[in-house]
Amino acid sequence: MSDLICVCPLPAVIPDISNQDCSESFSLIGKFGFQKIKQSFTDIQDLTEWETAITATDDTKIQVTPLLDSQEFPASTPITVGGDDNTTFDGTPRIVGESL
Repeated sequence: MSDLICVCPLPAVIPDISNQDCSESFSLIGKFGFQKIKQSFTDIQDLTEWETAITATDDTKIQVTPLLDSQEFPASTPITVGGDDNTTFDGTPRIVGESL
């Protein structure tokens, strides 16, 4: 029985990222750039190096998201165990995670 959620082997280049209509807030961040792990970091202030990374067709390619506007992250709430009972020491709630 196999429950793979990804295609193996992985593609050589990160695929294009399409425009998404969502409500996540990144404040003043306009775009994100993604690059495969273990690649040398590209100096985004060096125009030649940046353009080379954007147009690459191998593992060194950087893929940039579309412009992010009107994005918001909803506030999370703590997920707790116990509280006002005998499941935790002194009845104190213990935070075990956060909701999305």
